[in-house]
Amino acid sequence: MLKWNRPICPRIFKKVEGNKAKVGVCVAMWSGGGKFQVSAGGHAQYIVDLEVRSCSCRAWDLQGWPCVHAIAAINYTGGLDVMEFVDDCYLTTTYFKTYVNLILHMNRMDMWDKSDFPPCLPLAYSK
Repeated sequence: MLKWNRPICPRIFKKVEGNKAKVGVCVAMWSGGGKFQVSAGGHAQYIVDLEVRSCSCRAWDLQGWPCVHAIAAINYTGGLDVMEFVDDCYLTTTYFKTYVNLILHMNRMDMWDKSDFPPCLPLAYSK
């Protein structure tokens, strides 16, 4: 991970790039504010709200990275970067914050301090 030089983790970066490749079938129309109506080939139409980071297909809401419809809306604006719409939990900085703490080693059980307390027993089973 230290060799990865992009702000988004590699797996999610590849998924977003895959969605970018599929955006050719979508046509976005601005509805006002940050809202867009995106038609995705045929009769399917979706509502994308860039301010709330939401799409009516629910993929963006559930996964945290822009779906094909959202990328079509982002591309319509012209000046925005798709990677800025990926949730913070997929950032490499977040990844490194997760693993900043060390897990310290522990002695074997036979080296633990002896206790006068009775051993822990499982809870009584009831149907």
